[in-house]
Amino acid sequence: MRVHLLLSGLSLLAALPVAKGQVPNGNFETWNDFGTYNDPSFWSTTNAVAINFGAAPTCERVQPGWEGLACVKVTNQAAPNGVVVHGKVVSGTSGNYGFPFSGRPSSLSGRCQYGLPTFNIGQVKVFLSRWDSVAGLAIPVGSGSINFTGSATEWQNFNVPIGYVSSYDPDTAVITVTAAAGLVLVTEGAYLQVDDFKFVFSGTGMTEQAGNRGLAVRPTLAHDLLDVTAGDEMSGAVVLDALGRPVLRRALSGRAGTVALDGLAAGRYFLEVRFPDGELGRLPFVKY
Repeated sequence: MRVHLLLSGLSLLAALPVAKGQVPNGNFETWNDFGTYNDPSFWSTTNAVAINFGAAPTCERVQPGWEGLACVKVTNQAAPNGVVVHGKVVSGTSGNYGFPFSGRPSSLSGRCQYGLPTFNIGQVKVFLSRWDSVAGLAIPVGSGSINFTGSATEWQNFNVPIGYVSSYDPDTAVITVTAAAGLVLVTEGAYLQVDDFKFVFSGTGMTEQAGNRGLAVRPTLAHDLLDVTAGDEMSGAVVLDALGRPVLRRALSGRAGTVALDGLAAGRYFLEVRFPDGELGRLPFVKY
């Protein structure tokens, strides 16, 4: 077992436009083939750095995953020159990390397995920010992280509580997974494997469920009407309060429609949309 100084090939976040959605490719089912390595779609890795240094890929598609066909495994890999390139995957594209996100979830949940020798730390971290055009930089809104040590060869649940430092809604979320959170000494072969990322809202255990139906709700801060679109035909909608209780039922059909919010008190809610095959899509919004 070799231990070497850490090398990082990833930089920090840049802001993205405002939008609402679940974690893009949060179950790591889709991947891009770059010839000598594969990266999960909508995520960046240290694979290119590892290949340039003559090391094995630091990020791999592993089967089976907890959910679906695959998951992602990040591993610290040694290069011939003695440097260890650390395993890391970050949501978004290199130089423009993160994805559009305007919710205020209570936590980020997921599943994991890991093998982290003594002094090695694995970590999942989430950072929510809002672009300040006057200051010209991303202002922190909320963040959270969880560390892993030792080993877990069976799938484990984890939950990353998010603490908020601003009352504003974010416009960007960045999720980072690394097998080298210690940032000082890193052991070759230490790994962290994750799957099934979901944001949890309002402490109720309810999560966004946009699924593969292309469900979108606009605006996320609404007064009279919600515009609802989906990639498939819809068959009805229910507005749920923060505890998951139905407070409004509305007819909804086709692939686009509106939901009237008259009679609804100000507050944070979920719009739950039903599809003809019984699948549900659920996204949060705020009534003012």
